[in-house]
Amino acid sequence: GSSVNLSTYKIELYGNGSSTATRNLDLSTLTNTILANGQVLVIYSASANDAIKNEGDFSSSVIFFNGDDAVGLLKNNVLIDVIGKIGEDPGTGWEVAGMPEATKNHTLIRKTSIIKGNIDWNTSSGTNTTNSEWEVKNIDDFSSIGNR
Repeated sequence: GSSVNLSTYKIELYGNGSSTATRNLDLSTLTNTILANGQVLVIYSASANDAIKNEGDFSSSVIFFNGDDAVGLLKNNVLIDVIGKIGEDPGTGWEVAGMPEATKNHTLIRKTSIIKGNIDWNTSSGTNTTNSEWEVKNIDDFSSIGNR
């Protein structure tokens, strides 16, 4: 319901089961750290599809991964949201909404009913489409890019 100052936020990638970040992006480095109410920030990999790049705000290697790495959002260096389990390697991907390896070769969209982060991946990923915080879409489903 209000603007957010991203200068105290950071995105971290925990590659291949690492319990410490292997890459990170400090959002205080953005030219504009204020995210207006309803606005979306799209960070993309340099190798992303043009459909993503065209909607994107900037490129970063922090989101260059293959589905078996955990990604965390931190505020004031405290984890507030996560995809996957930090310190664990799931093999090829994590299950989401009852779909095996959903973090690999799928598009995950946070349900609009979810209004804050969740550091408990078991709860966030859920066991079916009803109790998961995520919608699992086909690979390269760009229909929601740039939208909440």
